[in-house]
Amino acid sequence: MGAIEPIYIAGEWRRGGGEVYASHYPADGSVTAELAAASLEDVNAAIEAAHVAWQKPDWRDIKPHARAAILYRIGALIRERSEALALLLLEQAQLLEGAALDDPAGFITRINGLLTAA
Repeated sequence: MGAIEPIYIAGEWRRGGGEVYASHYPADGSVTAELAAASLEDVNAAIEAAHVAWQKPDWRDIKPHARAAILYRIGALIRERSEALALLLLEQAQLLEGAALDDPAGFITRINGLLTAA
């Protein structure tokens, strides 16, 4: 396939210390990437990094309304891309379950409604 894709731990991309495995596209079973699984050391490093990040004031000390604004912006970006996201989900769902969806536009509207209601 090619290069083994890195995993993201503690703010950096690095090769996992575990066994290499293939990630398959569910629609057709093709290999989309090869990755090295996280080792126990990788998991411990990720846990430690999360703990350190939690203690830093960068996010912790942001006022709740400012944090909310950031999270609302993330939601807005998801809503802006909801049609593309819904089509991707639809494609994967149809190919995984072999079922055709009679109303893809309705599916997109329902997904967008869920995102808008959140």
